[in-house]
Amino acid sequence: GLCGATVSSCPQYQPHILDTLFTLFRELLVHPGFEFGLYCINHLLLPMVQNWLRKTSRQFRGWDVYSSNFKQCCGLTTDLVVKYIVYLHEADKSEYGNLMLKQLVLVMVECVVQPVESIARLGCACLRHIVLSAAPMLTPCQWEVVCLG
Repeated sequence: GLCGATVSSCPQYQPHILDTLFTLFRELLVHPGFEFGLYCINHLLLPMVQNWLRKTSRQFRGWDVYSSNFKQCCGLTTDLVVKYIVYLHEADKSEYGNLMLKQLVLVMVECVVQPVESIARLGCACLRHIVLSAAPMLTPCQWEVVCLG
């Protein structure tokens, strides 16, 4: 629904859709709970971000139109993943975040290899944010994901 509409909607409406979407994702941590939130991030949000990246990179001058909204989405996504990692660490359930972290790292690495400098820098910035914000909470398995990603 809302994830699919984000990519296909007019660029002028995307910031409002993203705001609503991420408000809902943050609320999922509390109601109905982190497991459903992780499911939605892993199966809705991260595939949507990857689809948006691939779709826009295939369009002629696609980044001229969508880059600012895509950057907002990636920043919000990275921040949300960090929030979930912190929550899972505090709940002593860090291993639940492995797939989410792996998928985010894969999407950000895909950003880094884009031929558009601003998108490549975005991927680097998001990876840096993960490392600086979540480093004390990462398990050895999650460090492996980040380092080998």
